[in-house]
This record gives sequence, C-alpha cells and structure tokens, in this order.
Amino acid sequence: ALGGSLGGLLIGPLALAVTDVDLPFGVKGWRAMMALIGCLGLLSAFLLTCLMQDPERPVVQHTAPSSGLCREECRRFHRLLFIPSFAALLGQGIFGCIAMFAKGFTAVYLKHCGFSGASLATMGLVTGVVGLVAAPLNGAIPDYFAQHSAAHGRPCAAQISVVLGALTFMMW
Repeated sequence: ALGGSLGGLLIGPLALAVTDVDLPFGVKGWRAMMALIGCLGLLSAFLLTCLMQDPERPVVQHTAPSSGLCREECRRFHRLLFIPSFAALLGQGIFGCIAMFAKGFTAVYLKHCGFSGASLATMGLVTGVVGLVAAPLNGAIPDYFAQHSAAHGRPCAAQISVVLGALTFMMW
C-alpha cells in the first residue's frame, strides 16, 4: 500500500501536469507519460524476473478434490448471505467498487470540465499526501475497534468508513 501511495504521489501529479504540454513531433504530454510509465513497468518486471529467486519449496502431491468439498463450501457461503452484517458489507463492497472504478476517470472528467494540467497536478498531489498519511490508519482503526468489540468492531469501522467516504464525496 505504501509503494502504491508513493508511486501515485510522485508520478500522478507529474503526469497530470504535462497533459497540456506539446512535445516534439506533435506528441502530447500525457501520451509520453503513459509510454514512460509503461516502460518503467516493463523494466521493473524484467528486473524482478532476473533478480528475484524463488525459495525452495517441497513438492506436494495433490489429490483430486472430492465433489463434496465444493458443495460444502457453497453451502457455507450460502449461509453467510443470511447474516445481516455480512450481507450489508457485501452489498456495500459491490456498490463501492463502482466508485473505485469511476475514480480512475476523475482526471479525464475534470480535464473535460476545463481544469488545467497544473490544477489537476495540485489536486493529485494533495490527494496523494492525504492518502499517504491515511494509509497506516486503514489497518490501525479497525484493529482498535476490534479490541473493544471482537464481533462488531471491524464491521463498525467499515460502516463508518463508508459513511464518511460518502459524505466527503457528496461535499466534493
């Protein structure tokens, strides 16, 4: 999580800032940043492939799973759907994904609304700093709630997070 936050904090505002820049041969700045990020991703994949060593693992003989195992897991999952807090969290997770995926298009939308690349970079920088500060709290707050209520602490923290996120989104 920290690596993603740092990467977004460093690269995101830079990429947004160069959206308006015209480079030689008519290349737009955002295209150059996309190519640079793609090349960096390929370079890191190549380095990881070459330099990382897999640890030795014992060979495990797998037996074919019995057909009853899958059926039992499906029954367990089906029973979970009748726990109200699980159903609420599952529904919020499904609908929460919509906002997460839509967030990826925020810069394009704001650019379409007339914001400059520099404004988008500033917004990205502020968002990145806040995310970097908040990232360690993502585990600490539910852990704190779970200490006070083992059964309801984490779901309560999730509910508070969803409500505060919705309120923040509505104010924005």
